[in-house]
Amino acid sequence: MPSSHPATLVALTRRLRGRLGAAPFWFSGATSVLLTIAGCGWRGANDGANTVVVPGDVNHTALHDLQRARGRHLTREELLELHRVWIDNEVLYREGLKLPLEPSEAGNREHVIFKALGALDQQARAASVTEEELRRWFESRRERYEQPARFDFEDAALPGQSSPSAAQALADALNRGAAADARASMRSFKGRPESNLVQSFGKEVAEELAKATPGKWLALRARDGWRAMRLIALTPVSHAVFETQREAVLRDWIEATASVKRSAAVQELRKKYKIEFAETIECLADQQR
Repeated sequence: MPSSHPATLVALTRRLRGRLGAAPFWFSGATSVLLTIAGCGWRGANDGANTVVVPGDVNHTALHDLQRARGRHLTREELLELHRVWIDNEVLYREGLKLPLEPSEAGNREHVIFKALGALDQQARAASVTEEELRRWFESRRERYEQPARFDFEDAALPGQSSPSAAQALADALNRGAAADARASMRSFKGRPESNLVQSFGKEVAEELAKATPGKWLALRARDGWRAMRLIALTPVSHAVFETQREAVLRDWIEATASVKRSAAVQELRKKYKIEFAETIECLADQQR
């Protein structure tokens, strides 16, 4: 009786082809179907409780895209990285099945994985941290707790590619209180962080608005061309102070530390299992591209 392992099926069909030579049409078609199932949709039984066989259809598209892009088969290390999430989840599922479960829970894969993670979290509770250690952790991630500068501003842009002179004429007219050019597109922005302003309009615009006089229209060169802009209000950067942020910092430290320990625990569990990969082949859909 042939093994249900996908790689075994592939090897078997190849040996049969070699022995029979010019096989009849029905055999050729049958082996093609068999190979396609093995490479693209087979989820046969694993050989042993401690062996994880990654089926050929897992991350199928990403696998073949990478192979085509690199012009070669992926190394084992690359396969392990590509399938890391699937392998981790499979290991967690198997470990979760060893926990006390209600009959209704055992059939819910996601619930079993979640329960296994919960068990790891119980084991990976963060140890105590000294004030000095917590402060150093805060300093290395200070930007996370700071409030960036925020801009309230208005923007007036003429259609098409505006020239510096046209943008300056528009800014002068607006500063005199004249009605804006009917063709101009007027927009108002509130509370935009500096990073958003840089992304949308460019670093130069952010720098000019940061030192601009509120209410005064300026001709500025943005990413997509010249425009008239004016600052309405600027809320400066709010620098983080450890003493006022301590509770939030401690919560983040506990979560981050637990996450590192949880990941390490999953990697330790993986050592209990032998990871194998079902032999992958080009599926019919790939061959017809």
